[in-house]
Amino acid sequence: MSTLTNFPHKLLVLQTALRMNRLAINTELSGAGEKDLVAALICFLDSADYTRPITAHRKKIADFADLAKTSFFKILGNLRKKGIIEPMGDDKTLRFTAKGAALLAEKIESRPTDAKTGLPEGFFRVGRFTLPRPSMSLLDRGVQPIQIATLLREAKRLGVNLQQRLKEFGQLITRYSGENLFLVFRSFLKEPEKYRQHVQAANAIKQLTQSQRLLLHRIADGSLPLLASGETLRSEGNTFVLGRPEVQGGAPQPVSEGDLLRFEQRARRACEHARHAGEQTAVATAAEDWFEQFARLPEADQILAENKPRHVSEGRYFERAGIQYKVELVEGERVTLLEFGQGQQVRVAYRSLADLNCSRIRWLDEEGGSRGEQY
Repeated sequence: MSTLTNFPHKLLVLQTALRMNRLAINTELSGAGEKDLVAALICFLDSADYTRPITAHRKKIADFADLAKTSFFKILGNLRKKGIIEPMGDDKTLRFTAKGAALLAEKIESRPTDAKTGLPEGFFRVGRFTLPRPSMSLLDRGVQPIQIATLLREAKRLGVNLQQRLKEFGQLITRYSGENLFLVFRSFLKEPEKYRQHVQAANAIKQLTQSQRLLLHRIADGSLPLLASGETLRSEGNTFVLGRPEVQGGAPQPVSEGDLLRFEQRARRACEHARHAGEQTAVATAAEDWFEQFARLPEADQILAENKPRHVSEGRYFERAGIQYKVELVEGERVTLLEFGQGQQVRVAYRSLADLNCSRIRWLDEEGGSRGEQY
């Protein structure tokens, strides 16, 4: 008889695949004990129909799984809760459920491996442990590999993603190390809400600069349209809180360094979409509406440039063709001017720095008097 049609051989192949984590049922099992018990139950299958009753005595099944009586019944209960096995008739006979049989029959495609290490992509090895790369931050803070393996099992049991929990934990990780970090993070996996306020406080900006505070104030009052769809920003005392739909359902949280960086990046991208030609400013088409709105505002570049070294001409006044101007911003070879005329202040188009070296320009002091300085 061919081994392909030999049922005992098929069971051997099935057990080997189970041990190598190549079956879909492996994703449902937590711990070696559950895998051992499923492997033992496979030994007593007598048909290609995996839902057929298994009539072997439970003590015999426990011996095959090399499990003590207490552990056997505890693990048996876990598998029943997961819907993998179920009792039949007098409660002494077991069988795989339809779900369990389907998981046994489904194979998992092997993950691509790293050519140098031979490990699945996104994993690294420490001693006898193969760990996912996101857990490296825990390892750097003194958490032992065996403790990280425990956290991975705990996350799997709770049905949560370890990488996502680490991201939510944020800067709070810097407050702990070693055994303390392991204990606190394990508790965080179980009860994240318990630590939510501490996480928010750790991620919040400790001290805003004047430029940052001005930027956030103008975003909050609508002067600068830098909020994406669904985002809200408001001031609460000395802090700013931001609500984002993708973070805790939009619940307000203190503005973090990452949030501030995101706003500044949006502002810079908005300015990059502005094209300047002669005396006019033309705004390029942008995917987001706030790009176009922001690029037209006088404060756009000024806010971003507040912490940069000032050019000697910034803040100075000059007169040309009977009209007074103020040099508002010098960035590289580009100059932004503020025009004073007919009782209004109007931001005019960028000019080149070389345009200031013109004989028709007469520089004034800040009170409007002549400096007698010409170029």
